Amino acid sequence: MRCEINETWEYGLPPLQVTLDPAVNGTLEIRWTGEAPPYQLQSRTSLTTGEWQKEGAPTQALTRTVQSDSAARFFRVLSLFGNAP
Repeated sequence: MRCEINETWEYGLPPLQVTLDPAVNGTLEIRWTGEAPPYQLQSRTSLTTGEWQKEGAPTQALTRTVQSDSAARFFRVLSLFGNAP
């Protein structure tokens, strides 16, 4: 499944593209390209309500493996470039 954001980023970098690989052995691999590191992966159980929860610490990597369970979760990846903690 591929999710794309089709807007131009203010620094002229390509927008984030996120790919979710099917869950295998209880894990889900999430990959992304675009914008600039560091990145923060976040999730929540509803697409429209609730707080986004951090999935680990900010990373320079372009992939993160998370535990998969039977509950639906929605993911987003933020570029913290220029706003890193």
